[in-house]
Amino acid sequence: MNRKLVVFLVFNFYNLFVFSQSKKVQNDSLINIWGDYYFLNHMYEKSIEKYKIFEGSLSIDRLRNLANSYIMTNNLEEAKVIYEKITKSNKANVLDYYKYANLLPTGSKLAKEYSDKSIKLPLITTNNIDFDNKLLPGKYVIENAIGNSEKGDHGLIFIDNKIVSKVLFLSEQSNSKKIKKRSKKIKSKYPIYNFYEGNFDTEKFNIKRTKNKLKNLNSEFQEGFGSYNQLNKTLFFTRSESSLNFNDSIQLNIYSTILNKTNIIKPILERTRKYSNLHPSINSKSNRLYFSSNRPGGYGGMDIYYVDLKNERLSEPMNLGPDINSEYNESFPYSYNDSILFYSSDKVNKGGKFDIYIATKVITNRWVVDILKDSINSKGDDFSFGINQKLKIGFFSSDRKDGMGEDDIYVFKFNPRLAGIEDFYEYNFSDTLIVAKNSVISNDLEFIHLVDPLQKLYNKQAKLKSPPKNGKIIFNKNGTFLYKSEVDSIYKDSFSYVLKSESKFSKPIMVYLSTYKNQVNQIELKQFEPIFFDFDKSDILLKYKVRLDQVVKFLNQYPQVRLELSSFTDCRGADYYNLELSNRRNKSVVDYIRKRVINPERVSGKGYGEKSSIGGDSCYKTSEIEHKKNRRTDFKLKF
Repeated sequence: MNRKLVVFLVFNFYNLFVFSQSKKVQNDSLINIWGDYYFLNHMYEKSIEKYKIFEGSLSIDRLRNLANSYIMTNNLEEAKVIYEKITKSNKANVLDYYKYANLLPTGSKLAKEYSDKSIKLPLITTNNIDFDNKLLPGKYVIENAIGNSEKGDHGLIFIDNKIVSKVLFLSEQSNSKKIKKRSKKIKSKYPIYNFYEGNFDTEKFNIKRTKNKLKNLNSEFQEGFGSYNQLNKTLFFTRSESSLNFNDSIQLNIYSTILNKTNIIKPILERTRKYSNLHPSINSKSNRLYFSSNRPGGYGGMDIYYVDLKNERLSEPMNLGPDINSEYNESFPYSYNDSILFYSSDKVNKGGKFDIYIATKVITNRWVVDILKDSINSKGDDFSFGINQKLKIGFFSSDRKDGMGEDDIYVFKFNPRLAGIEDFYEYNFSDTLIVAKNSVISNDLEFIHLVDPLQKLYNKQAKLKSPPKNGKIIFNKNGTFLYKSEVDSIYKDSFSYVLKSESKFSKPIMVYLSTYKNQVNQIELKQFEPIFFDFDKSDILLKYKVRLDQVVKFLNQYPQVRLELSSFTDCRGADYYNLELSNRRNKSVVDYIRKRVINPERVSGKGYGEKSSIGGDSCYKTSEIEHKKNRRTDFKLKF
């Protein structure tokens, strides 16, 4: 996607970048651009200084930046005033309500009101990017794990992170019993699954079952999807209750045990005969346990909840809300970290096959959700997704057509490829190009995350690869930069950068810079035809004011373009008098234009007397028509 950004400010430029603001800057957007630049580069005191100059006319995004700058400098009262203004506008969003609520007195009625808004109102996200299909990163190579049985295997769990890792997984029992279940999410006459132990070769994707029967872990009933906390060696898993309810059905619940040290298996959630709790996923750092349940009060079908495990006490189960849960079934949560959760849902298929989703936390219990792409999701059931961060391996389960059994375990190398989009910016020779919120990587990140949502797992930075040849640049890792041209005779420049994510780099991505000359040359320039004067006069004729007004209109449309005027006389009269007359003519035109344009100091000029006169070898041989052509002011654009 080509992007053109034009942002300039007249500053002194010496050494590399040393700035001193001019006495009067009339184009307030340039001041705000500096505010953006300082904010994005964490110079909050400076961003406040710039934004406050035009605070009354700031856009909603810049008001947010100003408020957040106050927060970062611990000026919470000023931040509260700004966020109050934002929340009263028709452009306020969920995050605005949330931040305003946190700035209000804890427990106040108003804080609760805005906190409720941040929970209940819909999140609005947009994707406006277009891209070239040739830039698409390569798809992941999905492989059916060697060792899947002809029956059903799913729910891979890593116990360690070695090249040959110890794993647990679920496999259908050889003599499978059929159990009648009440929940429509759990199929009737469903085969019974138990845990099996295996050694997983992470290079060959081969699962070899061990002879360990796991008698202390498996029961005569159903064992299901689980999660292992390597920090305290605790396994959380699903198991059928041992007793029937009043409908002669069996519910599922979540249990835990410490592997290899004890036979004690204990329930995590309260046992009930009215609903099921299943598919636990533990976040080892926060000790938060995500799970699925069809308990009352949900959005319909199975919903995803969480509880916090602290000092052997459980918090109340919290529903993840409508950003994730629907009237259909959401299950198989997998907590990648505090901000990213994977899960499966059948909402697209309206109660049919499961697809895998990624949810990114925006604020407490508010999520932006994306469905994973076709290289992972299929026309079958896709579920039980996870990524081993240390081994860089992704895994999930599916009943897609190419499998060995009813469900199989699938694996892929998680090596996301980085790619970017070329950018185009315009600059002025005399000014500094300031690139802030439309940084070189803003399109890249939008493009990458749209094409491959799994890229959200890694932070990305920009690194300058090849500097510009005709100017100097300050380039920041967030993709913002400052550029100043040093060669007036060259109208183009370029540089390249790479995207960096952990130890991976993209190929060089080009950024093209060009002056306004390329754009202005495409415009009809009739408004820059000369204007003429009566003999021995310097006042502007009425018929030429229309032409000057066209010049004014053009300059206001392009406030970074400079204009140079040259005024002349005919050959009659003394040289010193003609020079003075031409300067008077020049001043009258310069004054007329300056009074009507933004940045009037960019309009300048000079009188040249009878220099460059048109006519014969001597003045008396010059015709009246040629005299008229000499009594003129010419216009020249400066870029």
